[in-house]
Amino acid sequence: MSTSILNYATFKYVVIRDKRLGIAYYAMNLAVVLYACSEIIVNKGYLEYDEFPIGSLRLLPKDEKSNVSDVAREPYCCQARTPDAQGNGINKLLRCEQCQRLDAKVLSWPVESQTLTIATFIKDKWQSLHSPEHHGSNADLEEDGFVTEKKESYFPLDPESIMLKVEHSFVASRFTNLGTGREELASSNRKMDGFLYGINGTRLRMISTEGQSDKISLSELLHAAGLETGLDTVSDAANANGNSYRNRGCVLRVSIVYENDRGVPFGTGHPQ
Repeated sequence: MSTSILNYATFKYVVIRDKRLGIAYYAMNLAVVLYACSEIIVNKGYLEYDEFPIGSLRLLPKDEKSNVSDVAREPYCCQARTPDAQGNGINKLLRCEQCQRLDAKVLSWPVESQTLTIATFIKDKWQSLHSPEHHGSNADLEEDGFVTEKKESYFPLDPESIMLKVEHSFVASRFTNLGTGREELASSNRKMDGFLYGINGTRLRMISTEGQSDKISLSELLHAAGLETGLDTVSDAANANGNSYRNRGCVLRVSIVYENDRGVPFGTGHPQ
């Protein structure tokens, strides 16, 4: 019993006299230190992030001020793509009456939440209620009992120039003060500057609001999506048959990312 009480521990000090093991040992220690510094200082690992803030969005199309007349002079106004006998698409020149200048609010229908639809190719159909006295018993009836009197297809003139006014805001609910219930971090586009990025991550331009809504044209969004020739780029849809996006349409998905940790060496700055 007295022997166990009087015991003590000691450590053995060993020196490894091997240059290769020494280099590997110090290199590993240096890598651990550099990784820790990178995560803490460069990537600001000491900050807490809200990856899914609560946001609101409002989109409003607006016609760009222009002196362009209503006379259709664009190349796409004078041609349509029609299938030949083999089913292949061929260009057929038509009269330059295939374009019509329409208001931006007419083109943006239907109205949906956080979604904006802009028509680039329109098909109009005039119908009347079927009447045997006027249409005869052999008239081509629709399912709703109407008879088609006239059909017309055309391109809206220059929809790329439509300006999109974007109003948006966010609340980082993760940082809500539990004592007061007040959101500690919230802002709107009227108080923030931002940037438009392309699909490959390239910064295209700065968006400075100065207390107003963000304004981005449809042509800028098409360019950011990688469509260098805009709506006249040949569609990659399976049933496009060589037609352009102007004829077949496309879907653009735009993401808004809020940051307040860029542009400052330590801590956080103003949201962007």
